[in-house]
Amino acid sequence: MDSALLNLKSLDDLLVYDNFQESLSFKGTDRTFKSVVVPYRFKDMIPCGIANCRQKHLEGYLVSTSDELLIAIGKDCGRREFGVEFTRDRKRVDGEVAKARRIRTILAFKESLPSMIEELAQIERDYKRLQELRNRLMGAVSLQAYQQIKRRADLGDNQIMKSVPMTKEEAEIVWQTTNRRPNDGKGWPHKEMLLATLEGLAFMKNGFKVTVHTGLLVPLENLQRQTVEEISSMRNKALSNEAKWVGEVPTRIRQSRDLIEAGWRFFTRENIEKLKHMGVDMSALIWLLKDLPK
Repeated sequence: MDSALLNLKSLDDLLVYDNFQESLSFKGTDRTFKSVVVPYRFKDMIPCGIANCRQKHLEGYLVSTSDELLIAIGKDCGRREFGVEFTRDRKRVDGEVAKARRIRTILAFKESLPSMIEELAQIERDYKRLQELRNRLMGAVSLQAYQQIKRRADLGDNQIMKSVPMTKEEAEIVWQTTNRRPNDGKGWPHKEMLLATLEGLAFMKNGFKVTVHTGLLVPLENLQRQTVEEISSMRNKALSNEAKWVGEVPTRIRQSRDLIEAGWRFFTRENIEKLKHMGVDMSALIWLLKDLPK
C-alpha cells in the first residue's frame, strides 16, 4: 500500500491526486462504486464527496469509482449509498491498513535498534551480574532467611524493626491515653525501634527475570534476527502482538533500568550487612561481601 495514503492528514493531501474530485453525482448516472482505497482521519471536517449528501465528517474513506475517479466519503454515507458492497470492502481495507501500519511500526523500530545497542548491552551486562549476585545470596543464606527477604520485597517492607521496652515516661503516656494500666498482666509496654532500612529491596521481588530477560532482551534478540519478509508474512494475531510489544519497549526499558538501579543499591556491602538485623548468619556472606562495593 502506498505509504503516502497511510499518512493522509487533511483535504490538501487528497487534492494532489489528479483524479480526486471533491464532489461527484451517482444518482441518474452510470457511475458506480468500485472499491475502498484507504481510511482517513482529519483534524478539520470535510464534506462528503457524494453530491446529494455533503455531510461533514472527520473520519471517512477515500474510494474509487467505476470511471477511475476518487472521492472522500463518510462511513455511514458509504453504507447508505453503496450498501453491503461498500461495507465488505471497507472491512477488507481496514484489515490491510492495520496490517501495513503494524509492519511499518515494527520495521521502523527494527531500524532504530542500532542506536539502542549500547544501552541494551549495558542492561544485559548488569542483568547477568545482578543475577549472579542474587544466586550467590540465595546459596549462602538459609532458605528461611532468603524467603524472609523475598517476602519483605513483595510486601514493600524495607524497614527492619525491633520491639523494645518503652521508657518509663513513654509507658506513663500509654497508661494515661489507653485502657492499659500498670500491673494489668499484659506486661511492660513495648515500641517498635528502627534498626535498618534496606535499600533497593524492589530488586528482590519476583519478576526481575521476566521484566528484563524474558520481557525485553530475548524478544529484542528475536526481532533483530527476523527479516523484512518474515515480519511481513506474520499472521495478523502475531503481528498485532509484536506491534503492541514494540510500543511497550520504552516502558520496558525504563522498568528494567529501575530494577537494575535497585539491584545495585541492594548489593552494596553496607546494605547486605543490614541483613544481620534479620538474623542472617553473616559468616556465610563473607565472600559475597568482599565482592561488593561499599
